[in-house]
Amino acid sequence: MIQEGYPHFNAMNYFIAILPLAFAIFGDARVFAEMKLAENAAMEIPSGKSENIEIRKRRLDREIEKAEQIVGRELEVLDPETVERETAALLGQGEKLAAKDYLGLESLTPVPKSILIFTKESGSSLFRNSEGGLFLILSGKIRRGYEVLFGNVRLRGDAKQRFKVRLELPNRSGAIPVIVQNKAGQARSYQYLLNWKKMPQQIGLRIREEEGTVTEVSRGINMVINPSSFAQLYRKEHPTYKLEGESGKLAFRILSSNVPRENVEWEITVLDKDQNVAGQKKGSGVPPTEIDWETFAEQIKKPGAYAYYVDLRVDGELYKGNANRFELIFPEEKKFASLAFRLSSVSAFQSGALSSSAELSWNPTYRLMPRLSLVGHFGFTAFNKAGGGSFLSTRYQALARYETPESRFFGEAGPGAQTWVGFGGTRLTLTANFGYRRNDGFGFKFLDNLAFLDRFVAGYTMVMATPVVHQVSLGVGFKL
Repeated sequence: MIQEGYPHFNAMNYFIAILPLAFAIFGDARVFAEMKLAENAAMEIPSGKSENIEIRKRRLDREIEKAEQIVGRELEVLDPETVERETAALLGQGEKLAAKDYLGLESLTPVPKSILIFTKESGSSLFRNSEGGLFLILSGKIRRGYEVLFGNVRLRGDAKQRFKVRLELPNRSGAIPVIVQNKAGQARSYQYLLNWKKMPQQIGLRIREEEGTVTEVSRGINMVINPSSFAQLYRKEHPTYKLEGESGKLAFRILSSNVPRENVEWEITVLDKDQNVAGQKKGSGVPPTEIDWETFAEQIKKPGAYAYYVDLRVDGELYKGNANRFELIFPEEKKFASLAFRLSSVSAFQSGALSSSAELSWNPTYRLMPRLSLVGHFGFTAFNKAGGGSFLSTRYQALARYETPESRFFGEAGPGAQTWVGFGGTRLTLTANFGYRRNDGFGFKFLDNLAFLDRFVAGYTMVMATPVVHQVSLGVGFKL
């Protein structure tokens, strides 16, 4: 055993041992990764009929485009008291329509309640603006240090973390992108769904004039609900944006609003990250409420980001659909990776003695489920003896690996054994590893260009000898 001849320090082995550390230092350690805003679902407003609506839509288009693409730009933000005062001046004690009778606003991917909470009154009433359009009043509390971009309005808390803002409504159903930004400038995207059921004909108003008199008026709504269809990928009963290999019970659900039954053509299109068509399906009449994933499964197998949308052509006029997105993480054919290897530095400590060397290992991996894999570790290294010479050490382990599609970090743990050939026999081991993997790249271009690199791994192994041997390793994983 090592105890029989304490290993000594070897300068060349130590140099080899620290090489992987130089690579690991450059790993991206951000857990809360900033999302690419260009991949977020865009809220598009199709062309309308009247000039007033057209002007309003162009203004909304510009605001939405700026808001989605430039999170950090300051937008006009009014404190809750100002919003309430200006709304009261416009509407007085006028008629408030129950929003639920005309539209639905639900979260596809809800913002955590630890960051954003809406009041019961938030979005419950429908109001008419001075241009004949409609809006909701959103109110609630937001966590200190956070800002939320809800569609084209920014939610920012006052001294008591309260907010109250007006959300101008588009004239079509579809997705509303929501971006949460913390005080460090890091952002994450979420999504709400606006579904128009019908449009009110008019709203009764009581306008308070400057002289103090109150005039009762009834004003019409200068909005028309354009035909629209919005697609959302569901796994069972839950919307999904990450496909992790298993395609069972996946389907595109299509929400259509104000689509006539005649003279209608529809088309659902799936694009890859290079804007190439990855899948497409066409039909006539009102789009179906559901399209099974198997329609596209044979065409979409390459990992990466995808966008999809439903376009309508009504009486020859095109109404483009909102873009949605998903990401394919683990394709089915990659369940078993046989040509996976690691090159690691290993330092062994026992009773104050140290020996460092390099290890080459074969690490076949089988994915049991989306987040859990079984990893084999069969490694070979050589340690020096204090009295001169060296001995061969072989390591064989079965490790369980846990990783999530959203993160580049992963963990491994499991039992095994080591055999020191001709120098102590075989001993049981326990190992725990922590690492950083390639997940749509490493986050650094010079590493992304090294296609064979797969992951960086740091680990600890306890060898159950007498006395106990502690081993620390740093390594680079690669696939062929």
